[in-house]
Amino acid sequence: MRRGPVCAAASVMALWGVAGCAHTHEPLAGQGENRPTAVRFDRALDGGGTAALSECGASALPFPGPRPPKDSATPQMVVRSYGYSSTGAHDAGRITINLSVAAGSARALVLSAPLGPEGPGIEIRGRDGVMAAAYGLPVKVTSRLADGVLRAGTLPLEFEVALPAAATCPGHRLRDVMKSTTASGGSSATLTVTISDPAIGRHRAAHGVDASSDLLVASWPPDPSARADGAGVGSRPFPSGAVG
Repeated sequence: MRRGPVCAAASVMALWGVAGCAHTHEPLAGQGENRPTAVRFDRALDGGGTAALSECGASALPFPGPRPPKDSATPQMVVRSYGYSSTGAHDAGRITINLSVAAGSARALVLSAPLGPEGPGIEIRGRDGVMAAAYGLPVKVTSRLADGVLRAGTLPLEFEVALPAAATCPGHRLRDVMKSTTASGGSSATLTVTISDPAIGRHRAAHGVDASSDLLVASWPPDPSARADGAGVGSRPFPSGAVG
């Protein structure tokens, strides 16, 4: 996992185990070899959560622990749809992602609030590394909850989370970052969402699955090498009108 040498403090978050860290990265492609290496800091977002700007340009996902085992979808998180929206010229916009968590068995999975103790993390990574990233993001649960409990049982637990423009790395525009997730070839990018909760590892253990990971991971486009990755099963971008 890529980490810079100037880390002030560390805390296991949903996707990044870093808060308040300064990292140095090589310049993005096209910025020139002689440009000074930038030092970027994670930054609190106005609506909640933290922009992981210290990860800009990083080429690897720094998961806080091992990825889920590949041989099980118990439980599983899926990207159902996502899209860019803006209210007007003075609104830099956001990417809203709709997801669901399924228990994968008759036994219900109950998650901590807000969705895992630290909330979800989002990363969009393209050819030149991370283009936008944030962790500890607020969640809007769209499922009807019984007694306010975050439960994936007979029905999946559905929710949405938004990545604001303030989490976009320098040199990128969020609207263009969104479009790159539906592009093909060398210009394509991958959107990844994670949540982390000890309840996930316990749920796996109860079903005889490797419980070394507390993570749920969902991505788009799908990662064929990671079967336990929700991989956008049944997912789709919003209609093109939502991107404009």
